[in-house]
Amino acid sequence: SQMMSQLDGQQAAKLKQIAAQARVLQQDRTEASAQLADLEKLRTELNKNKTDIQAKLAEANRLLNTLTEQQKKDVLDSDEHANDSTSRSNDRSSRDKDKETPPATNIPASGRAQAAINFALAQIGKPYVSGAEGPGSYDCSGLTQASWKAANVSLTRTTWTQINDGPRIAKSALQPGDLVFFYSDNRHVGMYIGNGQIVHAPRPGKTVTKAPLDSMPFLAAIRPG
Repeated sequence: SQMMSQLDGQQAAKLKQIAAQARVLQQDRTEASAQLADLEKLRTELNKNKTDIQAKLAEANRLLNTLTEQQKKDVLDSDEHANDSTSRSNDRSSRDKDKETPPATNIPASGRAQAAINFALAQIGKPYVSGAEGPGSYDCSGLTQASWKAANVSLTRTTWTQINDGPRIAKSALQPGDLVFFYSDNRHVGMYIGNGQIVHAPRPGKTVTKAPLDSMPFLAAIRPG
């Protein structure tokens, strides 16, 4: 009987041990489940964040696409000389090449071109304001559009479209009234007035003024009308 009670005692101890191990295992399993739940939650949040970020990016792209070309130009080019250092090195070779055949000077402007030039010159001293079309202030393409409007010629509103508003003219064949586009990204336009000079609205903080044709890298020119 003593042996039986001893075996019972050992069995009881063994059962207690197994029960204790079972409790530990159950606790581990509960903790593991909780950790798994946390991981799932984290994954869900990360996916949500990813979705939010993608949605914001899509919205930003949508907004960018709704901007007019002029607004894009203003956003990307708040100071039109900001990239001078890079533009100069990139455009130097084409500028030097163009200098070999300077425009002929003192070609008389046609009647309409003269009207456009007279208007542009009368704006000298007025401030550059981004997006402005006159009469108190202008941006670069606003000035050229308003000047040719004074000559009863309709031009489009931006440098990107104005470059197609007339036949292309070689730099060597420029005549007063022609529009000249500058920089490799076509971010600026002025009006040629003869004698190697243009009139233009330079950039924020500046006023409408005359400048040498060669003060900026030449891209192309057109003849309105």
